[in-house]
This record gives sequence, C-alpha cells and structure tokens, in this order.
Amino acid sequence: EDKDTGDLLPDPTGAVVPLLPAPIAATKELHTGAMVALMPTMDTAESIVKAVSSADWPTGTTLTTPDELHCTLAYLGEAADISADEQTRMIAAAKQLAQTDLEAVKFNGVARFNGSDEDGDAIVILLASPTINDMAAIARKQIGNASEHPFLAHMTVAYIPKAAPTPTIRQ
Repeated sequence: EDKDTGDLLPDPTGAVVPLLPAPIAATKELHTGAMVALMPTMDTAESIVKAVSSADWPTGTTLTTPDELHCTLAYLGEAADISADEQTRMIAAAKQLAQTDLEAVKFNGVARFNGSDEDGDAIVILLASPTINDMAAIARKQIGNASEHPFLAHMTVAYIPKAAPTPTIRQ
C-alpha cells in the first residue's frame, strides 16, 4: 500500500509535491542492476521533468523520463548475482525501510557528475533531507551497497555529452 511519506520541493517556485518510497527494483529492461530507491509520485516526476525540460539542452542530451526519475539509496549490484534468499532478505529490509516517515525534501541545487563516454555526464538535482541521508545509511548497512561512491541525495534529470557545456536550469 503506497502512502505519502514526505514532500519534495523540485524548484525555487515553492511547489511542494510528494515522494514515495520504493522497495528494491531492477530498473528498465535494458538495465540489469538492482537498487533501493525513493520514487517520486508520477505527478511529482512530471513536475520535475517539465521544470527542467525548458533548459537550453545541448545536442545529444538524453532527458530522464518521469517513470525513470528516482533517488537511489543503495545500489546492490547485478540483479542476476543476488540469490533468491538474499533477495527475500533485501526485500523484507526494504519494506521495513519504506515505513520511514520522510520529512520535507528540498531541492538544493543542480550539479554535474562525471559519467561514461557512452552515457555522457549526468545532470542532477541535489536533494536536502536528513531523513534521506539516514535512510541511505540504513539501506547501505542493512541491505547492501555495491557502489564505489559515497551517498549524495540527488535525482538524475539528464545525460549530456561529455564535451558539452553544462546548461543553466532555472524555474
């Protein structure tokens, strides 16, 4: 049963929209990794994508679609490498984590993360929330983490070519 557990302020205009926790999920069929993530409601995701789509994106940009938008708390590695017993344990822990009351989450800026030559660099919106940081720490400790990067709350809104300038995102 989904329930609203917090708010996300996606832009400086003051619009407040809810975030929902999501249990472990393998992403779209082309991706084979597993993760624990917070997924915005579709209304929230559409609001965020609409807000960033008006930027002057360079040629070759791939914008994140509303159904792909998420905040990864823990990357678990390749889904095929996780045994059925481990999956059961991870899902139970993720369901428990999903009961966390999520305080207001605020939009806290835009950043560019170095990416691969194939995908390009990620343009992300940074999120500010002590609760999300705590949830990520719990997920990484109790469920697992295969990421080499420390946690930084964000949602990837686009991938741009590595040589392209970083666009200005305003709302």
